Amino acid sequence: MHDENEQIKFQATEIMQSLSGTDSLVSLDELKSNLESGDLGLERSAVESLDKKVKGPADKEAWLLLNSALKHKDIKIRRLAALKIGGGNPEAFPILIDMLNDKKLIQAYITMNKVMNGEIKEPEFKLSDLEDMQEVQGIQEAISTLGIYAKIYGFPEVKGTFVKLLSYDLDDFTKMEVIRELGEIGDKETIKDIEPFLAKDGMKDAAALALGRLGDASVLPILVEHLNRQQVGIDWLDLSEAFIGIGKPAVVDLIKALDSPNPEVKEITIHALGMIGDRSATPYLIKLINEDDPKTTGEVVIALGNMGDKSALPVLIELFNSKKINLKKEIYRAFEDLADPSIKSLLIEAAKGKDIDPQSRLQSIRALGRIKDDEVIAFLEDLFNRESGDIKLNAAYALCKEGRAKYEPYLEEALRDQGLYDPASSMLIDLKGEAAIPIIEASLKDKPDINIKFLRGCLEQMILESKAKANR
Repeated sequence: MHDENEQIKFQATEIMQSLSGTDSLVSLDELKSNLESGDLGLERSAVESLDKKVKGPADKEAWLLLNSALKHKDIKIRRLAALKIGGGNPEAFPILIDMLNDKKLIQAYITMNKVMNGEIKEPEFKLSDLEDMQEVQGIQEAISTLGIYAKIYGFPEVKGTFVKLLSYDLDDFTKMEVIRELGEIGDKETIKDIEPFLAKDGMKDAAALALGRLGDASVLPILVEHLNRQQVGIDWLDLSEAFIGIGKPAVVDLIKALDSPNPEVKEITIHALGMIGDRSATPYLIKLINEDDPKTTGEVVIALGNMGDKSALPVLIELFNSKKINLKKEIYRAFEDLADPSIKSLLIEAAKGKDIDPQSRLQSIRALGRIKDDEVIAFLEDLFNRESGDIKLNAAYALCKEGRAKYEPYLEEALRDQGLYDPASSMLIDLKGEAAIPIIEASLKDKPDINIKFLRGCLEQMILESKAKANR
């Protein structure tokens, strides 16, 4: 029976390879013809070829032709195109959601995994059915794509689809992926759907991490146990995000974990405390500052900046002047969040750009915008008039933060500069919130290839993150 299962795997692989074999030299006209040929093999091959073309040098025509396959008459081609396009076009989402709601397809996926894992002796489908393996194997990719982009595109039905998947006899790996994505989506209503998996062998960890992200403090003992045992196999970033999701109720346990001899435990604990922003942790973080341990000290500096606790400034200034350790990049990053008149002279000197790395100079300029001072305003205006590029842009932003709204038009103008678009967008979001979105969208009206819905979703997420940081 083992050999028969191996044979199934081999034949499935052979079919998959034959389906994906494409000629990169095929012209777009020929691919368009193949896509409309009525021959399922040619049509699949055309989608595969188009996907390879758009992954190479930017090819707008190939991208548009690939997107046209989302409206193909054959559902198999529509699904294949949706899997290839992924998050690049929200029109692919209803098709991916439909895949996950197709009971027959889900059952084939379940059966395929059971055959591959040797859980059943006889496959419930014939080898001739393996021509559809590409679609069946796409289930995992559909889950991942929907989980990543659901918040950005705002498809609330993804949550319900994922919850329904948990009721099927899926393999543990797939269920853990669904649970993880529900945690990422962040809808607290799904807590009740995830909680039962805390009691299931092999699912406890995934459920605890997802519930932590959703703010369920009841899983704290499980998460703390992972820290204490320094368990192998747990994603440290996921664990940190779970503590951050729980927030202040996790602070006492995280402070205790600062004494861990394990550098990874210490790193995620410091990061989590910084992101939670509870200032009761400040003295405990300051105790970790050690000139003989630059890595941990650098992590602490960044965390103190994230917390926004200005009581840490004297220690950071002393560290800034240390001749034994050089953490100036990390300290300038913290100074941006801890801007205060007591470091005005230091920031002005850094903003002049002498003997300083470019990123730290920009951070110093932005920090000056948070110090309400006539000398600072005069300095920033002089910098704006003398400089160009990102220095001029950051000076304009800092002046806007000082209340000089007349510099906002420059930020809007910078949106049309490809090199300044990203920072200018972030600055306008910070200054104007939701009112910045139509301004940013208007700057792209002459670029029809830009996915405006995706852009809007990203901008809305930036607003939420900006508000969350302001509330810490």
